[in-house]
Amino acid sequence: MSDGTITDFLNLDSLAAMDALGINEENIVDKGMVSQTGGDVWELADGEMSISDAANMVKLYFEAGTPRQNPKGISVDIPEVEVFALNDKYGYSFEVRRVYNGLPFAYTGTGSRTYYSPDYEIVEDAKTAYVISHDQVAAYTGYSEAEQIKALIDAQTDIIGLIDAASLLNGFLAANVRLTVHQVSLVYCTCVEATGEKIVYPCWQFDGVNQTNDQSMRFYINVLSGDIYYYSYVEG
Repeated sequence: MSDGTITDFLNLDSLAAMDALGINEENIVDKGMVSQTGGDVWELADGEMSISDAANMVKLYFEAGTPRQNPKGISVDIPEVEVFALNDKYGYSFEVRRVYNGLPFAYTGTGSRTYYSPDYEIVEDAKTAYVISHDQVAAYTGYSEAEQIKALIDAQTDIIGLIDAASLLNGFLAANVRLTVHQVSLVYCTCVEATGEKIVYPCWQFDGVNQTNDQSMRFYINVLSGDIYYYSYVEG
């Protein structure tokens, strides 16, 4: 979706869709986690606005449904922001992800990845929203919060804890990979099985770097079964 305001502001003779694809937002001047940079204030097209206020506007925008109603239990989280130059003004580019009954979905930005098994593919939430003024989301591209979710099992009261998950990962890596872990979180991970079936699992997410070849790697450990899904990646 694009309302064309970024293209209009830059006085460009190009398709408004370019705003949603990020073509006009490549001059990045700052970036970080919204939780850490939320208090920063930049001059947007219509005046100053803090990152946290803009992120909250984006959150409310998508939680209202765009355009279809979101399933019960779905809310929105805005974890990351990039600040891009807009002539002598600035705009915000936000990463967006779903939250289901309090637990966030795994998300990703652009980049390439390498799988080491033909049995599955990880499909993380990928959505970017652009803001250049106080009152609207100028453009976005990515998943839809309106995607329906169907429970496959009853509610669970017992999961694999973080220490046990780390032990499983250590045994899985064994002597083949020396992984330096930078971040761990509990998320919902969307996995497309070899059969084509799309299933969302609660998982421990481990992000780190393979010390053998300096590759960034991401591992998901299913907190119900202990199954491990993983890939290496290069950020775009």
